[in-house]
Amino acid sequence: MTLHQLHIALEIARTGSTSRAAELMRLTQPNISRHLATIENELGYEIFVRTTAGMVTTDKGKQFLEHAQKIIEEADHIHALKFQEEPYRLNIGIASYTPPVEAFLKVCQKFGSQPDAELKYQDIRTEECIQALIEKRIDMAVVLVPIAEFDLYSAQAHRIGFTMDPVCDISLNLNLGYKHPLVLSGAVFEEDFNLDLLSKYPNIDFSYDLPILEKVSPYLDVNLKYKYKIRVADKDSKYRLLTTTDGWSIGAQLSKATLERYNLVSRPLQKDFAHLCTVVRIGDENRREFRQYTGQLRAELSPQ
Repeated sequence: MTLHQLHIALEIARTGSTSRAAELMRLTQPNISRHLATIENELGYEIFVRTTAGMVTTDKGKQFLEHAQKIIEEADHIHALKFQEEPYRLNIGIASYTPPVEAFLKVCQKFGSQPDAELKYQDIRTEECIQALIEKRIDMAVVLVPIAEFDLYSAQAHRIGFTMDPVCDISLNLNLGYKHPLVLSGAVFEEDFNLDLLSKYPNIDFSYDLPILEKVSPYLDVNLKYKYKIRVADKDSKYRLLTTTDGWSIGAQLSKATLERYNLVSRPLQKDFAHLCTVVRIGDENRREFRQYTGQLRAELSPQ
């Protein structure tokens, strides 16, 4: 059993699908399945049960995955020994999305006390990330790329010496405050929720340039209507307005911590809307800082 195979098992557990795990790890689905079969044959028990709803973890599988995660973390520490004399350096640009910022803050808590550590993050527009990397203003970019456009953006990045790797798939969600009338009535939780009901309430939007609703409209199957629009200059204001008014917003799925912090309720409008991607120079993918940050980012968005 190899560390690579442990990574595969953890990715299957996180995505609930061998095909999705294969896509995110840049492997073929048969290759993923062979690795899983090898692990289970070696262990003598099943890690997952295949169902119509996806891959479901068995009781022994849950214990296996807990140990697998610890082994990978310890392996990262072992590999990091060769960098002990080098300062810990992480300089990333994030395209206006809360979970990557929260992951960065947790990395700072873990590693910021190391001697001569240098950890920086800056807001950056998606379309500016490659130029910022070329100019070495940042070492890594974290961006949301619509799945329909990923191949195009990935090929463009590769042609000029960068690799764009999906970390996880992100849904497009409707967000409301926990006291919103559609939450209190239970309507928003209904499977066949009528999106026309949103037209009775204001839309709260935030974006550097083009409002989020206008950005995502080309990818939606419906035309969302609103009573009037409130546009704010920062994410914190948007979340606070959602909590204190009957407004609604749409955007990439939020972490559990953010939903709880602002007392928000969220439901998917479109699953697998975008890839959350890291962009780094080809050859830098295995830098310890990048591996550790990417692992924290996956944890930030994993179901809890």
